[in-house]
Amino acid sequence: MDTNKCAGVDLRRGIVTEKTELALAVFAIAFHGSEIVGYSDLWIPRAEGQSAVIDYTGVLKEHRGKGIAFAVKLAAMLEGMRAGVKRIRTHNDPDNPVILHLNKKMGFRDVPGLVIFKKTL
Repeated sequence: MDTNKCAGVDLRRGIVTEKTELALAVFAIAFHGSEIVGYSDLWIPRAEGQSAVIDYTGVLKEHRGKGIAFAVKLAAMLEGMRAGVKRIRTHNDPDNPVILHLNKKMGFRDVPGLVIFKKTL
């Protein structure tokens, strides 16, 4: 599969890396023409033994259902593998069955998660 041209979008000019004090950040950006239509980020910690984290993946509403989320997430993961990443974590809203399905399709598995409590003041 050509990961530069996937789901009808262009990823060739959409891989951006940025080094910070704590991590290498990889941003996979999908373009349709000149419009940004999808995005995924991967944070690779500089500390040894820590998992990389895909923090966010999103696609513009009118471009959903075309495989763009898969394409940008895969592009970010491949860049991580090139950088030596062995393990990646991701998280998502449990009320978003589409991304839950995508994550399982990509080989991620459920693990006990963080419970967040909110209170309106």
